[in-house]
Amino acid sequence: MNPCFCYGQKGEGSFWIGIIKKSGTKVIPNLVFQITQHNRDTNLIKSFIEYFGCGRIKEEKLIINFIVSKFSDIENIIVPFFKQYPLQGNKALNLADFCKAVERIKTKSHLTNAGMEEILKIKSGMNRGIK
Repeated sequence: MNPCFCYGQKGEGSFWIGIIKKSGTKVIPNLVFQITQHNRDTNLIKSFIEYFGCGRIKEEKLIINFIVSKFSDIENIIVPFFKQYPLQGNKALNLADFCKAVERIKTKSHLTNAGMEEILKIKSGMNRGIK
């Protein structure tokens, strides 16, 4: 399958940073890459698991999602894919921010208050925060 199989399809892809609150005041970042399509494209979305060798499928009423949230898969598979096949426009800006968060987590700087604040700042500028 052509590695550019996901371009040109109608649907939505996103990079986002979730924050999981643990006991007390501890918070940890959760990075997620997701592609959403109408359920008529179920075979396409399911082929992503085979192509990338990671991720999971979540089916809802009329949509199907390919979701990658395991950090090692994001770091070693998803980010390198998009470095090889760059995005354009706002999605490229979101990917750049997402990659900054990947680096913070990779170096474990997110375990410090300052590092976590950096990730929260990155998160606040993504998606709707991009001008």
